[in-house]
Order: sequence, then C-alpha cells, then structure tokens
Amino acid sequence: MLVAVEVAVLWPSGNDVAQFKDSVGPWFLSLVGKDVILNFILMAPLAFLLTVGWPKVKPWIWAIAITALSALAETIQWAFPMLHRRSLFANVVENSLGGWLAIALAVLLMSWASKRWPQHNNH
Repeated sequence: MLVAVEVAVLWPSGNDVAQFKDSVGPWFLSLVGKDVILNFILMAPLAFLLTVGWPKVKPWIWAIAITALSALAETIQWAFPMLHRRSLFANVVENSLGGWLAIALAVLLMSWASKRWPQHNNH
C-alpha cells in the first residue's frame, strides 16, 4: 500500500494523474469531484491495514501518522516542481479524513470481532 501511495505522490506528470483520476472515478462526478473522492480513498487502505496490523498502537497515533504522511506527500510535490504536480492543503485534509474514517472502521470491526469471537484463556 505504501508503494501505491508513493507512486501516486511522485508520478512526474500532473496531467497523467488527472487523466487517470478522470478514467477511474465515478462517471457522474466532475473531475474535481473525482479528485476529492480519490483523495479520500488514497490513504484509507494503508490506514486500515496499519490499524488492523498493529492493534496495540493507539488509533490516534495512526491518525497522526496518516496526517503526517499526507502533509509529507504535498510537501514533496511542492518542493519538487519538476514533478509538475500541484500541492494543496485541501489534499492533506481529504487524505487525512479518508485515513481517519478507515481507522475508525478498523477499530469498529476489531471491537465487533473481539466480542463475536472472544479469546479463550487456557489457564
């Protein structure tokens, strides 16, 4: 998942990224709407997997990590103009919110699973 985020951030053509987003986003949304939806989705799988994979780490720590990763992605795009990418604070917000929702979903699913299939102690 981290590699997919890296490719999305470092792809050297903003035009290619816009065309990709236009081709995979829902047909009924404008390019701006597709951009927002796909920004929400970008960090969600990584946030979900981190939360489920390391359940002893507090969810708020994953939320901070996802927000920091989102901010780093936009900072890289800003710092390297040769990537021909636009850096927007709105992207940080959208990526972070998508990640936070995925973290919340992971916490809810883990809570449900622990109640449904409790651990058996053999003491």
